[in-house]
Amino acid sequence: VEDNHEEQTASHVVERRQGGGSYKFALDDPIYELAHRVPLREGSLLLWDQRTVHGSQPNASARWRVAQFLRAFRSEHMTAARA
Repeated sequence: VEDNHEEQTASHVVERRQGGGSYKFALDDPIYELAHRVPLREGSLLLWDQRTVHGSQPNASARWRVAQFLRAFRSEHMTAARA
C-alpha cells in the first residue's frame, strides 16, 4: 500500500491488498487546478457519483474518519422482487 506522503512523479494505479485500487495523479498534473475544497461539519454527509474524481488528504487527527459506500439503482433495472 502506497504511503500518502511519497512524492508522485507520474500518474499510476495503486492496487489494494483486498482487490481494486485507486488512481493517483502525478503531483504536477493539471487536474489539481480544478480541485475544490468541500469543508463539512462533524456529522455531515457528502455524496458523489463514483465516476467523479475525488480524494482527501490524510487524516492528521486522532479521530476516526468514516466512509460508507452506497449504490443506488433505478427500479426499472431491478427484478420485481428487489424493487
